[in-house]
Amino acid sequence: MSRFPSRLVLTDALRSGSVRWDVLRLACVYSVRLRPVQVPFVRTVTPRLYIVSNRIFCFQARVINGRGHLIGRLASVVAKSLLQGERVVIVGCEQVVMSGKFFRAKLKYLSFLRKRCNVNPARGPFHHRAPREIMLRTVRGMLPHRTRRGELAFHHLKCYEGIPPPYDKMKLQCVPKALRVLGLKPGRKFCHVGRLSHEVGWKYQHIVRALEAKRKCKMYYYKQKMTKLRVSEMLVPFHESGWACMVINEIGSTVATFVSYLASVIITILTYII
Repeated sequence: MSRFPSRLVLTDALRSGSVRWDVLRLACVYSVRLRPVQVPFVRTVTPRLYIVSNRIFCFQARVINGRGHLIGRLASVVAKSLLQGERVVIVGCEQVVMSGKFFRAKLKYLSFLRKRCNVNPARGPFHHRAPREIMLRTVRGMLPHRTRRGELAFHHLKCYEGIPPPYDKMKLQCVPKALRVLGLKPGRKFCHVGRLSHEVGWKYQHIVRALEAKRKCKMYYYKQKMTKLRVSEMLVPFHESGWACMVINEIGSTVATFVSYLASVIITILTYII
């Protein structure tokens, strides 16, 4: 009998209730088999787990808005989270910030472009121009990506320019310790990765800006619509609500009419104050 628990054994154990839901790393990805001693039980942390067809367990992705974050500090936090088994999605990579003047950052990247293999440049190193590729490479440098553990952790990271459709309706998070306003002294020079990518050959800056403007306009009108809907719900006459009908049946129409009039006056006053 194999000393490694198989996928079927783990699934049956989970359904029967013999395996606790607060297991942090219970055969997290693909078909990798883990030793029983590699399954630590965590009593204080209860991660959100769910079962899919081709994997045993996977974590709900954490969506981070990269706007205003320092690239190195953000990458260090993301790399640690990936090694702990989390799935991370970084959106708005063109708004990620690099400390220092733009001219200095461009000189560093142009120096990186000169690093190549003389025998066969197709062997690498590969010089990515897109902001999402720069962010991916930065995080990869903080992972042991040549090992199986680091490779699987790196596959759990996704980066995008702008905020694409699945994630524009999700809750976006930030990393406080990686924010520029908290990490850089006021007055220090900084530049954006999107501008650097545009200067060295990225050709889609105008497309991303157009799509972002369209998304913001759409979200603005949606917010205005929801605000009007909430206000209209607040201004519904009290005697037309379901609770008022119950009051009428209980204590009579005279008292209910007085209460509805009083509630309408209070709501009108609060509306003008707000």
